[in-house]
Parts: sequence; C-alpha cells; structure tokens
Amino acid sequence: MKNVAKSLSLLALVLGLVLIPSGISNADPKQITPISWIISTQHNGDVDGKHVTLIGHVRKMDQGSDWWFSDATGSVRLDTDDKELPVGPLLKVSGNIDQIKMGVGYLEVEVTHWQYADKSQSAKGK
Repeated sequence: MKNVAKSLSLLALVLGLVLIPSGISNADPKQITPISWIISTQHNGDVDGKHVTLIGHVRKMDQGSDWWFSDATGSVRLDTDDKELPVGPLLKVSGNIDQIKMGVGYLEVEVTHWQYADKSQSAKGK
C-alpha cells in the first residue's frame, strides 16, 4: 500500500511539473512562423501588425532598404529600417506583418529584432 501511495505521489509531482511550465509557455508563445503562412494571409487586414518570428536566411537586398528572407516554405520581403543583416547565415528575425493596403505597397515583415539562430555565429558579431 505504501508503494501505491508513493507511486501516486510521484505521478502527481511529475504531472504538476509538466502542466505548470506548459501553462507558462502558453502565456508567451515563442512560435516560429513559416513564411508560407505569411504569404497565405496576403490582403488579410486582420493579421496586419501581427508579431511573427522567422528562422531562415537573408538571400539578397533589393534596390531599396528591403531584404528578401527565405525559409523552406517561401520568401518574404523584410523592411529592416536601415538595420544591416548578414546575407547567408541562419537568422532568427522578429517583427510585425505589414499588409498591402488598398493595393499599395508590399507584403513584408517590419523587423524589430534579429539574431543569429546558430549561437556559434553570434561570437562573430552583428
């Protein structure tokens, strides 16, 4: 009987440890958004300004101050507000979706923050 009570106490402790962190993580999700999802929301004003986090690579800079960013699902324009981004390395980019308004502008992500996704790259500097 002691073993059963001990097992139940251990099970309750384990379940408590599993459930508590999941509740915390739901309050502040750190989900990665696939670029294909951003593209699929084009012309959807409900997602304008939505915060997203992307992981992928800067492929090239266009003629202005915008950059093209790619993951395995597609490419999207980034508005970096004159932030310099390295071309090539794996990056984690956070920002807000900027939708096309009344047919004017581009679907893009306005970058608020970026960092190297590969921590060994961060030692090389931004």
